[in-house]
Amino acid sequence: MESKVIYDRKKTAISGKSAPVSIEIYFDRNTRIWRNLPFKIEKEHWDDKKKRVTRQHNRAIQYNFMIEAELRKIEEFNLDCFRYQITPSPESLKLFMDGDQLGRNTSLAEYMRQQFEIDKPTLGAGQIRAVNSVLNNFEAFDKHVKIQDFNLNYLHRFHSHLLKTMKASTTLKNHKVLIKYLRRAVNTDMIKKTPYDNFKLPKAKSNIDFLTVDEIQRLRDYKGIQRLEQVRDMFIFQINSGLAFGDLLNLKRDEIRNIDGRPFIIRSREKTQEKTMVPLLEEALQIIEKYRDNNSKVFNIISNQKMNAFLKELEIICDIPKTLTTHLARHTFATQMLNAGLPLETVSHTLGHASVKTTRIYAQMLSSKISNDYDRLGITKI
Repeated sequence: MESKVIYDRKKTAISGKSAPVSIEIYFDRNTRIWRNLPFKIEKEHWDDKKKRVTRQHNRAIQYNFMIEAELRKIEEFNLDCFRYQITPSPESLKLFMDGDQLGRNTSLAEYMRQQFEIDKPTLGAGQIRAVNSVLNNFEAFDKHVKIQDFNLNYLHRFHSHLLKTMKASTTLKNHKVLIKYLRRAVNTDMIKKTPYDNFKLPKAKSNIDFLTVDEIQRLRDYKGIQRLEQVRDMFIFQINSGLAFGDLLNLKRDEIRNIDGRPFIIRSREKTQEKTMVPLLEEALQIIEKYRDNNSKVFNIISNQKMNAFLKELEIICDIPKTLTTHLARHTFATQMLNAGLPLETVSHTLGHASVKTTRIYAQMLSSKISNDYDRLGITKI
């Protein structure tokens, strides 16, 4: 945001006639406003180089003080926007100049959208979709509530609003986004505390399912419709690599590299941008070889909806007593690797988890595991 002092913006001043002094404020390339100061002067009493009233004017000191005070207040507004990480706008400037504390009249929805735009460059495509969905949910609830007014009562009402369309455990993702942005508002002294200090969060769902070796083999044995075979191969590849669906679709051949004689997938997760290094097992390599005629990406593009629809067909054909989803493939990879003895930290890194705590959910489901790495165990196939 930039500002400058201008005289006679509309070019109406002639000798002996007065014209206003204004502050021109640029918010971006397409947005600017003018704020007229509460006085007018004659053209001969304006110094266009210094952008001030000349000394010859009998009220020069008073008028120049008004100009400088206005510029200082605009600069103060700009600094507060930076401090509170708020995007400057004509509306928020007007409120500030009229004496309102910056942030007091900002809606929580508007503040979170502004923070989301700041965060976007550091987020993966999956995270962007997830946060955007949460913000849409909140705006459907109340897009006008001020950040200062979002109290415990409002929070309970928002939770009730979420429960109309989702399970209690699913609401946790929405609450986590709000907690993140409200804590940021606390850290910048925009609010004193968040209502989450006195709110009991719903527990995350922990009953994660996975396929047994026998169920995996039933999928391997399937032969029939080509589109189902391709989806089956992608699913089996996920079971062998732990890749999420977004990473599977975007996997490029040049992201497969040999390190110390062993092939690895080296890429950043779409969701978290966490760098992962995934050893390729024998079966995964065979699948890559099978689709070697594809373009730079290992697999052909398919939507998540179609993938899950085709998996549903396979589930019925192969008599799998569980719901086949791309998430289930990752769960199966994690549990099979832990059951084979791969350390928790290694599985966590392979899955691209930002924290080992996430991976520990899988470990708690297994009754036995030993602490050895891929090479020491000689794992080549699930």
